[in-house]
Amino acid sequence: MLALQDTSLFREAALVGDRWVEANGHGFAVANPSTGAIISHVPDLGAAEAAIQVAEAGQKGWAARTAKECAQILRRWFELMMVHQDDLGRILTAEHVADALAKRGKVTLGGKPHALGGTFWQPTIITGVTAETAVAREETFGPLAPIFRFETEAEVIASANDTDFGLASYLFSRNLARVFLVSEALEYGMVGVNTSFISTARAPFGGVNASGLGRERSCHGLDDFLELKIVCLGGIQ
Repeated sequence: MLALQDTSLFREAALVGDRWVEANGHGFAVANPSTGAIISHVPDLGAAEAAIQVAEAGQKGWAARTAKECAQILRRWFELMMVHQDDLGRILTAEHVADALAKRGKVTLGGKPHALGGTFWQPTIITGVTAETAVAREETFGPLAPIFRFETEAEVIASANDTDFGLASYLFSRNLARVFLVSEALEYGMVGVNTSFISTARAPFGGVNASGLGRERSCHGLDDFLELKIVCLGGIQ
């Protein structure tokens, strides 16, 4: 069990409407990759939970609220997150760098808790990382940069696409032919070429695969709020 100030924040359940659906030891297991110990279980929701129908009804209720009411709710949510930020940080960082080190990875920079304390972590670079490590399969929300070796362009593209996720990717090259070839081959919603600053209100934001559907921002961000109509004319004299 995690050492939390408020243990009620750690729940093996999914909120569906106004009720919690418990995992009860079933569903998807979440393991600590450094020890193999099971941290918790995420509920495996099915048709019986009617989560999609509940979400649809909730969306209509949210849309009926005024902008001020929505802002008040979101502000309250933010305030609660700030009150419980230490506990939330411990929950979110329960999976560790040790997995990569146990599989022949080598820390070349950082790799330890930051001197600032709390849940801060040093910027970390790990070399010699293999495809079997957790960082090769999971989204790491922290200052961690694993370095993978590759020999051919096809090899690195296949490795980059060997994931359930597909939000953003980045490549660096002075060869324009390679830039266009690799950018087209990467299965991601956004590709940064020689830059990491790819987020702007003028460009659509979103991913593919398990990183979501649709886009935010730009004119494409309005698509989810529009209904298309076709008017087909015929027999006009």
